[in-house]
Amino acid sequence: MIAWGQVMMHRVLTTPRYCRGFLIDDQGDALAKVHPVLESLGFRVPIPTGSRCGVYESDDAAFISKAGTDEPPGLHVFRLGGPDAGRLRSILGEIAAETSVEVKIKRWTPPLA
Repeated sequence: MIAWGQVMMHRVLTTPRYCRGFLIDDQGDALAKVHPVLESLGFRVPIPTGSRCGVYESDDAAFISKAGTDEPPGLHVFRLGGPDAGRLRSILGEIAAETSVEVKIKRWTPPLA
């Protein structure tokens, strides 16, 4: 969780645009399904994590997610930061299109116009 917090503070929250929301996989492990999509989009894993914590970085974006210990690994809270809303929507759209994981965006920062 230390790496998760560092990436959030120094990568996600410092980008021009970021969003947060939920990844929902009724069939099990959301992160296991999201991982290959993020890798195909050029994200790398700076530190190995388990099914309850994800830390991913690319040249222009950062993605972190976590599932609480009292929650199933099919429900993750995520934050995704990058250069603009278009790039973030593209990443989340790929996740939604390529997996059975439901992506729910709860908040954009700064808010979308």
